Amino acid sequence: LGSIGYPNLHGFDASQGMLKLAGEKKLYEQLEHAMLGEELPYKTDQFAGTVACGVFTQGHAPLDGLDELVRVTRAGGHIVFSISRSYLGEVFETKAEQMEQQGKWTRVEASELYN
Repeated sequence: LGSIGYPNLHGFDASQGMLKLAGEKKLYEQLEHAMLGEELPYKTDQFAGTVACGVFTQGHAPLDGLDELVRVTRAGGHIVFSISRSYLGEVFETKAEQMEQQGKWTRVEASELYN
């Protein structure tokens, strides 16, 4: 992201080992030990966009983590994430529809199911 004009990167992970690896890349302005599904250590509307890859799957972050991503992403921002549809497909669709009805977000795009 830094190479395409987004230099102000913050990251978090539940794993100290992953934070250490991320820090070694020297790409992040700030790294935090935090868990998606709990309150994140960021201000409301702090970020123009958020990304969560490989966390919404069995044994990882609960879908309630989306509420925190919405909280820390300012209005008009984008949230990009992946989910395990084979595990969370129907549950995710229910959550996404609830969040849309509550005015928390608008789905812009979703990829097709793939293996």
